[in-house]
Amino acid sequence: MADGVLPFELALDQMPARFAAEGRTFDVLYTPVGFGAPAKFLLVIFNDVTEHLARERADREQKDLIAIFQRILIDRVGVEEFLAEATKLVKGLETEADPVVQRRLVHTLKGNSAMYGLATLADLAHDVETQMAEHELPLSDGQRALLGDAWREVMTRVEQLLGTSPKDQLEIRRGELGVVLTLARSGAPTTDVIRALESWTRERAERRLELLGRQATGLARRLGKSEPTIVVDAEGVRLDAPVWANFWSAMVHAVRNAVDHGLEDSDSRVKAGKPPAGRIAFGARRRDGQLAFWIEDDGRGIDWNAVKVRAAALGRAHDTRAALVEALFVDGVSTRDKVNAVSGRGVGLAALRQAVRALNGVIDVESAAGKGTVLRFTFDENLATHVVPPEPRRTGEVRS
Repeated sequence: MADGVLPFELALDQMPARFAAEGRTFDVLYTPVGFGAPAKFLLVIFNDVTEHLARERADREQKDLIAIFQRILIDRVGVEEFLAEATKLVKGLETEADPVVQRRLVHTLKGNSAMYGLATLADLAHDVETQMAEHELPLSDGQRALLGDAWREVMTRVEQLLGTSPKDQLEIRRGELGVVLTLARSGAPTTDVIRALESWTRERAERRLELLGRQATGLARRLGKSEPTIVVDAEGVRLDAPVWANFWSAMVHAVRNAVDHGLEDSDSRVKAGKPPAGRIAFGARRRDGQLAFWIEDDGRGIDWNAVKVRAAALGRAHDTRAALVEALFVDGVSTRDKVNAVSGRGVGLAALRQAVRALNGVIDVESAAGKGTVLRFTFDENLATHVVPPEPRRTGEVRS
């Protein structure tokens, strides 16, 4: 600065704005003093912000606690499963050596934490993700420890809210009970009755899809978009929860893409002749020996030209529609020019495909400009469990 190697203001911008020393944190303010250029003197003010930062952190943690408590009241089982799955992600980060998989794990942890209202942890994961991307380095031991310690703090607080109430409970719809009663009263074979009863020990896919719908609504609200209409149709499908846990965890990326990339703001939708609020449909169905799940939005559709440009920059095939669909699920491919806290890194869909492939499933994509996008996930029915008939609906009823 004194030698004038760089313009004074530019050199001033390179000076540290905050530093830590002996357990305290200080903000630094620089003010040129005197006439002429460069200034003859530089006033440096050190401001101890340790207590202020501590109060800010306490406020954020309190907001996180309130958010997760509200989630527990709405869906206790869902929160418990989120905690179990997030714990697996954090443990995976402790041993995973592949930087690509590390980024997927951090991205998934960030997405699920944000969906459950743990903004502090989501912000931390976003910062770690940014550092990894900017320096093109794998996860450091310090970053592993930072995420691990933050997660253990979350678990300590949340476990106090959950308490020790019984977790071994069954969730049964009246319609499912009616199915079993009908089988018993009609003299159906005992094996059919037992099969229907056994299905109650498995998780209703409908509940998972409804949770994804609530996550979509909450995300739209945070992004300042109109809350979308959510439609859920699961046809009574039940699944072994442990088998599908990773898939449901990774589905957060499909939800975030649908809301952030897919759904337009209200003004743009009205100009395009659409309702102000978007629509997102979730479904599950078993047909012809296959189990299928899907998420469908009525948004702007995938920008295939942007995918093509990004795929070409990464040296990926991009001359056919099939090649573009393949590129969509490659790490680093995103239709966003800028990264934000929700999306833009091109990691989420790659993590989703990894989870689908782990179950020997495939993903199909249907998308047209201005029409919306459908992601369909198809699996062999041998990975699914017994499916009971759905609960009868009243005419005109929509589950959401």
